[in-house]
Formats: sequence, C-alpha cells, structure tokens
Amino acid sequence: MSIDSTTAMLAYQTQKKDALVGYLLWWFLGTLGVHRFYCNRVGSGAAMLTITLISIPLCFVLIGYLTLLLVGIWWLVDAFLIAGWVQYHNQYLVGQIEHARGTLPGGRPVGIETQYSSGPPPVQQ
Repeated sequence: MSIDSTTAMLAYQTQKKDALVGYLLWWFLGTLGVHRFYCNRVGSGAAMLTITLISIPLCFVLIGYLTLLLVGIWWLVDAFLIAGWVQYHNQYLVGQIEHARGTLPGGRPVGIETQYSSGPPPVQQ
C-alpha cells in the first residue's frame, strides 16, 4: 500500500514528539516519570513512578529520603537525555512513514538498486 505525501505529512504531524513538551513534563512531573512515558520509555517510567510513590511514605522512617535522592539524580540525568529520545522517535517515525510510502528517506523509490551498495546492478548481455 502506498500513501501520498499529504497523508504521510499528516501521519508525521500527529505522531511526532516535541522536545518542549518532554521538558515541560520533566520539569513539572519528572519525579513521577511522566516524561519517560511521553518518550516511550514505559518500563523505566513505571519504575520511577513506583520508587517515588514508595519513597514518600518511607520518608517517615528516613529511608525514603535516600530513594528520593536517587530519583532526583535520575531526574537530573534525564534532562540530558530527553532531546535525544525525541529526535530518535521522530527519525524512526520518518523511516516508518517512508517505508509505508514505498520510498527511502530522500524520496528515492525502493527497488532493486537499493540491494547494491556500489551502484546499480550489472547489466546482463
């Protein structure tokens, strides 16, 4: 199935991720791991959420402060990772859309010439 360029652009616009949204989620809800859910890091987002929710009641016995400190460090490290996650997602999305269109990134059609890295196939005589 081949899709036209308007449909491809619409698919990209509806499924792309935005770094600004990722950073806003990181800043306001970061210790709950919401930014990780947004960036399709569901497993680590669930781990971050679970650790935070378990740590809050444990603060009454002072153990929770240590785990909250670890989550805080994790939160700071994520500030440097969000842009790369968003870029990776958007590039992967372009590849999926181009594959569905039957073209390679750059608009070249998928065909036999893509099987050879050194140019077109040899001519049979």
